[in-house]
Amino acid sequence: FPGLKAENVGAKHVTWYVAALRSGELSKDGKVPTPGTMKNYLSVLRAVLRRLGKPNLLPADNDALAIPRRSYVRRTSIALVITGEQVAAVERHSPYFAASLLLMQAFGLRHEESMKVVPALADHVTELRMQGSWCKNGKPRNILIRTAQQREAIRRAHAVAREGSLIPASMTYIAAKKQFQGITGGFGITHRHGLRHKYAELRYIDLTGNQPPVLSGLSIGDVSSEYVLLDRAARNTITIEFGHERRSAVGAYLGSLYLAKCGVAD
Repeated sequence: FPGLKAENVGAKHVTWYVAALRSGELSKDGKVPTPGTMKNYLSVLRAVLRRLGKPNLLPADNDALAIPRRSYVRRTSIALVITGEQVAAVERHSPYFAASLLLMQAFGLRHEESMKVVPALADHVTELRMQGSWCKNGKPRNILIRTAQQREAIRRAHAVAREGSLIPASMTYIAAKKQFQGITGGFGITHRHGLRHKYAELRYIDLTGNQPPVLSGLSIGDVSSEYVLLDRAARNTITIEFGHERRSAVGAYLGSLYLAKCGVAD
């Protein structure tokens, strides 16, 4: 709409935008965005319309716009495994970033957590105590230290951070995060959240002796009642270790034995 001014935005413009968003017309590659991406864009549009005093131009309910519901159950694994060679390559550029990667891999930490953590305060021998100021939503949590891999990751973090965090002293968090992404991406580590997925899968196997549904493809009709109890107990543990409120949240990492019509875990 050439020459369109913000104050002149009307129903036909919003209708066109929603249709173009749903069809993928607005995407660089022409692909239809995921439901989550569409909902994020529509949230921004609603904020703009509120500022313009025209909130009624866009329904508050995404169902009314025929936007598919977001699926919270992972059906295929996107777990990431990093090699020793990749870690060594990153370490040559920044020991801080290499130590952060190892903590993400060993404890399933989020990217931000792995940089803001202060190893000298977090390491309590048998568990890693994550303070709220380092964690998403300010929610503290504790993660058991069970393996030699975890202990080695903490040792290397100590050696680099000393009494501080894994954000280089000369940098802000934002600047360090940007550089971290550039360096790791250059060595093929582009989906770092996949390390958290891998941790969840391995932790599930450790707790149940079975592969999670995202790997096994099993559903409730394929397993025994004992299997179901183990599954639920494992999810409860991983939910706590990940700092989530609801067990259903880990369906995004593990899949689910229960696949409801809307794609939401039990």
